[in-house]
Amino acid sequence: MNKRISLFAFLFILCLAVRCQTRNVRHYTINEGLANNAVYSISQDMKGRMWFGTIDGVHSFDGNGIRVWRDERVPSLGSSIYTIREDDRQRLWIGSDQGLALFNLRTESFSTFDVQTVSGVKINTPVSHIMLDSKKTLWIGTVGQGLFHYDSHADKLYQYTDSQLDFTDKESQFTYLGEIESKVSSSQEPKENFQANDDIVGAKVYQYENNIVVLIDGKYFLYSHMEDAENETVEFEGQLFNKSDLSEETLEWLEWYNSIPPEKQLAVNSIPAELYTDDGVGTVDADQEK
Repeated sequence: MNKRISLFAFLFILCLAVRCQTRNVRHYTINEGLANNAVYSISQDMKGRMWFGTIDGVHSFDGNGIRVWRDERVPSLGSSIYTIREDDRQRLWIGSDQGLALFNLRTESFSTFDVQTVSGVKINTPVSHIMLDSKKTLWIGTVGQGLFHYDSHADKLYQYTDSQLDFTDKESQFTYLGEIESKVSSSQEPKENFQANDDIVGAKVYQYENNIVVLIDGKYFLYSHMEDAENETVEFEGQLFNKSDLSEETLEWLEWYNSIPPEKQLAVNSIPAELYTDDGVGTVDADQEK
């Protein structure tokens, strides 16, 4: 008898606990501020703010209310938001029906992701999935262009598809350079000749025009591009700086500064210290370099 009473008491308490838990669930709909009840993705940033990707734009929730974010100047933001992912630089990567957009959590501003592969391919189709791996590199799944891998440290975009560029008829124009001798992690920039971030030690390396081509398993892959010098510098107030001499924070500040109208630039009174020299602002005169 006592066992039956104990079992009944346990079940009664369990039911009360479950009932209490269900009372803590709150529903948020268009009545609470959502532009649409169809939610594709849910994410939380490092400060605890919730982000929702809906069929009608990006939404955030700070614990008090819902805010809808839009920016018609960024076409890749789209309207249907399929996925949202935060990286280690306080940026949200937003995949939509129109491509890939970025949201800077510091400046609370949107921008289009316009980095392209060495063969000139940009992400211009719907982005359905975004993942950040243990090495802090991004994997971007698209509808129509396959899978992309973005190395934010090297600022390089790689595309993975079923088909590769066919360089067979260009072999006579190849210049043999050597073989890949060692591998470095994706967080490191290869500093020596014949180093690579990928596990392709032993692959033969060729130069074709301004491209570096590697031979893997009998197929030629466009591996990297010999960039022009102008891609290694950034301009500020008529002066050129080497990107390698500036910190990531300063480069992000320059990207923001160069994106605002000239009249607003005049109101900026806080400039990163790296942009000052003994002679004033800048290290290389842009007109002289040209």
